[in-house]
Amino acid sequence: MAAIKYRLIKKDSRTNARLGILETP
Repeated sequence: MAAIKYRLIKKDSRTNARLGILETP
């Protein structure tokens, strides 16, 4: 499931910051 999250973060870095998901591999 991490891949999906990472994909979403890459697609929308703004959403990532909004959700507070700052996961750097």
